[in-house]
Amino acid sequence: MKKNVLITIALILAFAGCDGESSSLYDPNYEPDRPDPSISLIEPEDGWLAGVDEVVIRGENFSETADENRVYFDGVPGIVNSSTGTEIRVRPAQVVGNDIEVKLTVRDAINFSNSLDYDLAQAVSPAPGSIANDNVLAVATDAAGDIFFSYQEGGVPRGIRRWDTENETTEQYIASQFDWTALKVGPDGLLYGARNIFGIYRETLAGTIDNNPFAIGNSGEAYIDIDFDPDHNLWAVGNNANIFKIDIATGGVERFPFDANLRAVRYYDGKLYLGGRFDDGSETGSLEIWTMDVNNGQVSNPQEFIKLSDVTTIDFSLFSLTFDSDGTLFIGADTGTGIYTWNDEDGFNELYPGLIQPSGFSFAWTENFLITSATNVDEDTRYALKVDVRREGAPYYGID
Repeated sequence: MKKNVLITIALILAFAGCDGESSSLYDPNYEPDRPDPSISLIEPEDGWLAGVDEVVIRGENFSETADENRVYFDGVPGIVNSSTGTEIRVRPAQVVGNDIEVKLTVRDAINFSNSLDYDLAQAVSPAPGSIANDNVLAVATDAAGDIFFSYQEGGVPRGIRRWDTENETTEQYIASQFDWTALKVGPDGLLYGARNIFGIYRETLAGTIDNNPFAIGNSGEAYIDIDFDPDHNLWAVGNNANIFKIDIATGGVERFPFDANLRAVRYYDGKLYLGGRFDDGSETGSLEIWTMDVNNGQVSNPQEFIKLSDVTTIDFSLFSLTFDSDGTLFIGADTGTGIYTWNDEDGFNELYPGLIQPSGFSFAWTENFLITSATNVDEDTRYALKVDVRREGAPYYGID
């Protein structure tokens, strides 16, 4: 009986609904506050790097308030940096592949935009076979573009590996019990190394590195970084009262007064660039980069290039210096991503936030890739990393 009464009530309500006004939320006359967005173009048109800098999306009906736009790369949101009604600048998501679907929504618009396909390449690649408990120190490249890197295994130095970039393989190249602070390939095709003592080491024709240096300084001197100039002189720096020129033919050492705790040296466009700490009366000293003119194997005219505290409030240790072909300076550090850049136009910036962790211990170049020993995000140890910076390095005169 009770069941029949409930059925009867339900039928009465149903018929009543048919005769009165609809209770549906749908309003056929509703006008959205904003029309649906549309995408016409994504620049650069030939693709970009996943998780890096920004791409430009052009179209219409975007919000001029950046956080009211959401851009998706295969369903993963990017980071919108700025927007106008017809342009959105967005850091793409860390999604790698070809023909990635890109579409967006705008607050108060009903529908997604149309979608366009876009290519995103991997920005940072570790050496094949990188091992979690290996710790990479110095890196170098040869004329073929192969990468050499010294490494520790469980904190113990084990030698130097070679990364064949064409075949994407690595192999043990030289066994060694030294922690190399710097490696460079010389004009003779041999590896040269420094390890923060008063000597420079060189690979033998038999493919080993002797336990004794071929160039020997004075006791108490320390060579921590090295670089070649166009005349194939090898320059060395460390925490010394001088910088040093090494004659690779004779092993002779020539000294030039320059009192500083230097960590990095790089030859670029007629000058040596010297990075480290200078005595300013404080406990740690002032972190600075200086230049000296190089002419016929002689250096002169020391000049302050950058006092780092003048261009950034970040406190860091400087490990390495290099330049790209446009003159942008790359600085290896132990904070942020471990890599900072500086030039007159853009100032001081962190390279690829969110993709790399410090430290940028050592630098080299191959094609459009900056090679560095740094820590991959979510990892604990430094790998040899190939970083796509879409530009070539400045000439390196060990092999150029």
